[in-house]
Amino acid sequence: MNSQEQETIRQWARRVGGKVTIGLRVTNDDRSLALEAFCRELQELAPSVRLKKQDHGDSLPGLRIADNVGYRAVPSGLELSPFLDFLEGREDEAALAGLPEPEILDQVRVPAAVTVYVSPHCPICPQTVTSVLLLAKRCKWIQVTVVDGALFPELAGAANVRSAPTVIVEDRFRWIGAVDLREMAGVIISRDPSQLGVQALQQMVETGNAEALADMMVGNGAVFPAFIDLLIHPTWPVRLGAMVCFEFLNDRRQDLAAQVLESLWGRFEAAGPEVKGDILYLLGESGHAEMVDRLTAVHTGDYPESVREAAGDALEALER
Repeated sequence: MNSQEQETIRQWARRVGGKVTIGLRVTNDDRSLALEAFCRELQELAPSVRLKKQDHGDSLPGLRIADNVGYRAVPSGLELSPFLDFLEGREDEAALAGLPEPEILDQVRVPAAVTVYVSPHCPICPQTVTSVLLLAKRCKWIQVTVVDGALFPELAGAANVRSAPTVIVEDRFRWIGAVDLREMAGVIISRDPSQLGVQALQQMVETGNAEALADMMVGNGAVFPAFIDLLIHPTWPVRLGAMVCFEFLNDRRQDLAAQVLESLWGRFEAAGPEVKGDILYLLGESGHAEMVDRLTAVHTGDYPESVREAAGDALEALER
């Protein structure tokens, strides 16, 4: 952090006054070190900043500055001001002018995962970030992740991002350069909920909206395909949130829950031992008696001891 950035933060700290909470997601990824270093220096310059640190094992590190706003980036250079302005609650006049009317945003009823790829030295990225963050501030269903494509090149490469800024909605719709917020809102409103991606559903369960996700599937009369991917996600907290959602779904629509169980069983053999254990747990807790034969086959089959024990526990649960 250079002297100009430090002074920007000092001035910001004097304006903010009260406490500001930032979530720091640390993992085994080496890029956690850069994010931790930024947060430490931010706290030194702005003592009002409260850091909430969480360990997420093998997933990607990042920052969370609101329930629906995350960063996979170290806010620096031109990107520092949009980050601080959002935390302060400051709203940019140009972004406000392009904001959709409240009655339009009220039509957004399902989550939308919006990823903004930036570069610290991109001259037009800050305005794009500011605009998209304002959209997220106005609508809780719009879940924004700001990604530094240079720091996370594997994400930029997988998304085929070739320039900054690039804004992508649900891995399907993209804008390069300036973004029209009204056009983006229109795209978000017109989507089919059943086509929501893993990222959107993951952010729902991670922010305590597991029951709302279950209600969305009940209302749609179908299991969202990405929900199955959530239940076998490599990260335990994500699987846990999805399992809570499954319990709500099983209470409301056992026929849909049965479809989930069938899909999970189709993924069982390819899953690792921990995920296998979670699948067996759901089969047992579901109360679906037709799962007995499958659980018995695992309990007596050629599987690691931990998996066979999980199958035994699931059988006991079915008998209760």
